[in-house]
Amino acid sequence: MLTPFSTEDLGRFFDARVLTRGRSLLLLGTVNVALEGSSISVAVEHLGLRHTGSIAPTSRGHRVAFVTRCSCGQPACAHLAAGALAALDRFPALRKPVQQNFMETLTVPVASERQRLVFELSPGAPPHACFVATMLIGERTGRVEPTMPARVLADRTSSESSRIMARLLGGGDSSRTPVAPSAVTSVLGLLARLGKARWHATGKPLVPGAERAFQANVPPNLPPRSAVILGDAGPWYVDGATGEVGRVRLRQATVAPVPPAAQVPFPSRHGRSPHSPTYQRPEPTKRFATKPKGRPNHAERILPATAEPVILDHPLTPVLHLRRVECPGDFGRVRTVDALTIDFDYGGVLTHADDERQFLRAGRPGAFGAQQGFVRRDRAAEAAAIAALRQDGFSQMRIAHGPTAKGRMVFVYHGRDAAERWQAFVGERLPALQALGWRNQVDPAFGPRLVQSVGDYDLRVADAAAGRFSLDFGIEIDGVRTPLLPILIRLLERGGIAAAQIVDGELITSLDDGRILKL
Repeated sequence: MLTPFSTEDLGRFFDARVLTRGRSLLLLGTVNVALEGSSISVAVEHLGLRHTGSIAPTSRGHRVAFVTRCSCGQPACAHLAAGALAALDRFPALRKPVQQNFMETLTVPVASERQRLVFELSPGAPPHACFVATMLIGERTGRVEPTMPARVLADRTSSESSRIMARLLGGGDSSRTPVAPSAVTSVLGLLARLGKARWHATGKPLVPGAERAFQANVPPNLPPRSAVILGDAGPWYVDGATGEVGRVRLRQATVAPVPPAAQVPFPSRHGRSPHSPTYQRPEPTKRFATKPKGRPNHAERILPATAEPVILDHPLTPVLHLRRVECPGDFGRVRTVDALTIDFDYGGVLTHADDERQFLRAGRPGAFGAQQGFVRRDRAAEAAAIAALRQDGFSQMRIAHGPTAKGRMVFVYHGRDAAERWQAFVGERLPALQALGWRNQVDPAFGPRLVQSVGDYDLRVADAAAGRFSLDFGIEIDGVRTPLLPILIRLLERGGIAAAQIVDGELITSLDDGRILKL
């Protein structure tokens, strides 16, 4: 029989930072738990590694202690924290009842109830395209409690996707946020992928939907309690029956061709009007005849009218390219650094962020008949994607690229901790962006080098003058003894162990040459 426990018991056993990392692993959906006798078996897959362990809660008076084991070797690691949180979510019988007196049960009946964050979409009226309400909903009672984007940003346990959504809503102190037409693409595109949004009219969870074509100036073919939301980059639909959210492509009514008799004729070779009694239409066989020698050819030629281009609206997908580039360093010296560039994919049409064109040529020649196809860029969504990257502390710069003098915009990390910040971005931030639908390309040469082997620590004692002695701490790194003191001083300068990056029980830092060291 398993001993029930609560999140307060977990807070006394696990460090707060470890619990936060455990919640992050839980949100990635790679944590599996099962009940085995008096313990909980845990299996966590993260960054290509699989860790297994067990948690056995035991009663110690009014508190609960935990006997743990994990393949990573740490007794209170993020893998076990994620497993304990997952067990509380999936097995309600493990939740320890909260002791309350009679008055507490009358005044706060759901004080300890778990709540989930929900963004509720509703249509708007000019000048607002729509509204998004931020709320907390009780998992047991369904009780709704309004909250604000500012609180989502302030809560360190909020997932990265929820924080991005809160930033798109302005991070304000109002639970109901109006959305301008210029932000419709970025807000609705993220709500459909978030997994935490719903449609106000039917309560259906919002999910990405395929692009739909509607006839212009005709009511759209949608189920009851659906809506069309107008944005600057084009309309979007919300299907009230399925919760699907997607783009709308408007079809124009077909215009019948003008008959030949109604076409305005060209003037005759003699300059007379065709309505003149002396006008004679030239013979058809002579219309495009080869001109005689020495005489100009004034034969009539009917030029085809230019077809109207086809304008397409495709959803935007940011594509991150992690690569190495050459850029000026200190004292003007050129050096190679890790960098990130961002491109945008519009239904297979790829363009980079520095491209100033508003319309991109789409399809192969002849794909749209005599017409030319162009994709309209969503500038608001592109700006939102770039703003999301700036939140990660990147430095923005330009490097020479092709014949353009403007150069290519790249994002880099500067400073002695650049290698550690890159590893944190690749290990934590990049999976969160992928969950939002972003894609990435990583060049083989990208990334800081990892220390291949860490050997023994040693201590050397030597005599010094005047009866003193000296101590030298060292560590073997890739077969070479390296002083340990500079590594420890760097950790202290960055805030010590409390501010250090610890993943799977290993403290991650970097050396002066940029190599990543795990201790």
